[in-house]
Amino acid sequence: MVAKDSFKHIGKQLLLGLLVIITVIGWLGTPRVAASTQTKFISKLGPKAVTVSQKYKLYGSVMVAQAIVESGWGKSTLSKNAKNYYGMKGSYHGQSTTLRTAEYSANGTLYYTNAKFRKYPSIKASMTDNAKKLRYGTTWDKNYYSGTWRANAKTYQQATSALSLRYSTNASYGKQLNQIISAWNLQKYDKKFAVATYDAYNAYTIMKSSNHRLYSHIVNTQANITSRTTQPYANQIVAIDMKGTKTTGTKTWYRVKVGNQKGWLAKSAVMHTSKLKANVIAAHNKLLKPAVKVQAKTSESSSQDSTSTSSSSQSAKTEAATTSETSTTTATTQE
Repeated sequence: MVAKDSFKHIGKQLLLGLLVIITVIGWLGTPRVAASTQTKFISKLGPKAVTVSQKYKLYGSVMVAQAIVESGWGKSTLSKNAKNYYGMKGSYHGQSTTLRTAEYSANGTLYYTNAKFRKYPSIKASMTDNAKKLRYGTTWDKNYYSGTWRANAKTYQQATSALSLRYSTNASYGKQLNQIISAWNLQKYDKKFAVATYDAYNAYTIMKSSNHRLYSHIVNTQANITSRTTQPYANQIVAIDMKGTKTTGTKTWYRVKVGNQKGWLAKSAVMHTSKLKANVIAAHNKLLKPAVKVQAKTSESSSQDSTSTSSSSQSAKTEAATTSETSTTTATTQE
């Protein structure tokens, strides 16, 4: 009888221990998954918030925090189906979606109704529309949200305070935004970044052997810029397809292709740049070393080369325009 009781006791202890282990693993694992999802959401919106907030002189941290609250970290039906991250009603260039929503009557009674919400083509369009709302106010008061402007709010806390009982009927709305900004370090999106202009640049260069860095974007034009050493590519000929000119710091940058990736180099990292000539052959976006001898071209081949060069130049200009639109945002590193 004692032996049976002992076995039962041991069995219960083992089962209890197993349950504790499972509980702890679940407790540790769940927040990590959520945190990963939330980090990705912030990374997706942050750079766009920098661009938009600088244009309309607002706080990028507040714009990201608002999107988190209004869209439930991008999980709301409205943000998924209409890229509407701020709950903006009405239509956007004639586009809208209808959803059932809770409303309050004049006497405070809760009721449900179908309402039209704006449907956007992109996250940035949604963010820009919300920024215009804060910057230009309402039809009856253009200064209605002036408390959120950088000129009037010296800190993001002052900006969020101005949203309580105005943007939202919730008196704690500002505090809620502040908690999110602090917890996720969204203040980094409030930094003022340098502005860069971009031009197509059809050339090649030899990378210097000194310890320079190859950056994902021009330094100090947006947040979360990554970099890697250029040491493995020293003295190699690489193609340049774009030139960037920054307003502050190291002003001239070149975008080059290294392997299967593109990156930005400061002017000091290149040995020389010169216009492409006939003895530099572009093939699959990789430059080959110039041949020792160059055969004379016929008028027909010269005509074909001229057409090819014109087409390549037009393609580069198109890409430059796209990059210019999407790249104006930051980094804390200086070269």
